[in-house]
Amino acid sequence: MPRQHLYIIDLDGTLFKSDELWKDFEDICCTQHTISKTLFDTTYELARTSEGAFDIDTHLHNLDITQGLAQDYLHTCLQKKNYMFPDVIPFFEKRTKDDVCMILTKGTEWFQTTKARALPLSEFIQTVIVTPLRKQTYLKEHLRYTEDALVFHSAPYKSITFIDNMADAFIKKDDADPRLIQIRIRRAILDDHYAEVSTREDISEISSLTDI
Repeated sequence: MPRQHLYIIDLDGTLFKSDELWKDFEDICCTQHTISKTLFDTTYELARTSEGAFDIDTHLHNLDITQGLAQDYLHTCLQKKNYMFPDVIPFFEKRTKDDVCMILTKGTEWFQTTKARALPLSEFIQTVIVTPLRKQTYLKEHLRYTEDALVFHSAPYKSITFIDNMADAFIKKDDADPRLIQIRIRRAILDDHYAEVSTREDISEISSLTDI
């Protein structure tokens, strides 16, 4: 039997105050290129795909901002301020040496990777996976159940914990295997509480929190 527990963790809104970072990034873009907030917001909406996903490269192209400049602005934000939630380090410090932790985030690779690398978590995070797919779709391609283990990217694990600020972001109830440790929601990341696997998006409605 495999001994390791796997933690698959979201980035934005879970480890990272992404809304605060995006506001600071927007301010720099608007200031450096004399762009109004209205135009910035309008091009943001135009950069959404038919599935509703946001394409930052299209957004920047519409604003005539090169990727190189955008990376510089992003680095400036990350160097000036710590956007990581304060309970993140204590959470990782409570994991055992056999635990495996990885980030799975949806978005544009350069943008998400830059944010992930800015976090002081190199000693805890083994892998950062950036996918353009919905996380549920990605997991269906890379997660499978065997008789004695859960297998992710060909590696067997005793159990898997999904951590996200949205309860149904990783896996839906009908897809869940009984051996999955239940999905942990963002507000309880430090308290070692777990929420039932749920399809509800509003985490304030989830009341079934229990100690493990």
